[in-house]
Amino acid sequence: MQVLKIRQLFLLTIIPFLFLINGSAQYKTWQINAERDTINAIDHNNMKQGKCVIHVEPLRGEPGYEE
Repeated sequence: MQVLKIRQLFLLTIIPFLFLINGSAQYKTWQINAERDTINAIDHNNMKQGKCVIHVEPLRGEPGYEE
């Protein structure tokens, strides 16, 4: 009987923390390129995560580029 109460208490305290950890791992903004990769991801701390691509359009005769 005592073991059952301890398990229930354990489950009721641990399971909500798992949902909180999962929620903080989500990106705030992102883009998906042609190969279906996630690029330019920004997390909730406004930090860049993963591959970030800078696209510059052609301007005044200079060619555009991506880096």
